[in-house]
Amino acid sequence: MEYWIWIILGLSLLGAETLTSGYFLMFFGAGAILVGLLVLLGIGGPAWAQWALFSIFSVALVITMRKRLLGSQAGFRGAGDTDSPVGKTAVCADSIPVGADGNVELRGANWQAKNVGSVALSAQEKCTVVDVDGLMLLVKK
Repeated sequence: MEYWIWIILGLSLLGAETLTSGYFLMFFGAGAILVGLLVLLGIGGPAWAQWALFSIFSVALVITMRKRLLGSQAGFRGAGDTDSPVGKTAVCADSIPVGADGNVELRGANWQAKNVGSVALSAQEKCTVVDVDGLMLLVKK
């Protein structure tokens, strides 16, 4: 295949990655661009070898780089996540016995909460959000 076909395929896959969130297509795009560069340099070989190189490069990139990329993003989001309610102070809208569900107010909104502490919470008492389970806040005194 011609080098420019590989380059266009690679750029198309990189562009398609912007429409997805799985971080797979970008590695296949990079694999295609690498093969295109090899073909441009005259060392790409026949079409079957180019497809084999594309497969090897793409899978190797997925295996070696995807976990690093996802891990680095998770660390970045967690470090500066100002929207997280964890550690924030909420006010009980009603009394919540230990292990029971109730309502709390946080940032001007009512939330369903579960008392995971060892002490019952009274109405209008302040509590701390220790975790989030779906849309439920886990709170304790």
